Amino acid sequence: MAQSPIVRPPQRHAWTPARSANAPADQRAIAPGVPGLRFTIARYSDNELVLFDTAAQESWIVYPPRSRYAFLRRRRASSHVTVVEHHPWAPFSKIEDHHLRPEDACGLHGTTCAANEIVTAAAQLGFDPFA
Repeated sequence: MAQSPIVRPPQRHAWTPARSANAPADQRAIAPGVPGLRFTIARYSDNELVLFDTAAQESWIVYPPRSRYAFLRRRRASSHVTVVEHHPWAPFSKIEDHHLRPEDACGLHGTTCAANEIVTAAAQLGFDPFA
């Protein structure tokens, strides 16, 4: 009797800015930066926008309601919420989710939340954070 081959799950590597910046070309922004925008575009796809703020040593990931990632179903309060994930680059830093709706800004921090600036930057780049 023939034995079936062993199937191993893909290896997960620690996330680093360099790994995301080396994403496949179809997942990286090809447009030049917007004047006055302090963020570097690391990934731009229909499911997510990843922005790096090198000076602040942090990343922001925008997951609009149209994102089809399965893991978002557990993290999203409703299907109409945009999730903005904040990643400080320091070791052992806490990753924080911000839930935004176009009508009321960040549900946790209100209009003073830094995630509001991120969705504004996304819109300036042509990425609709609320569709």
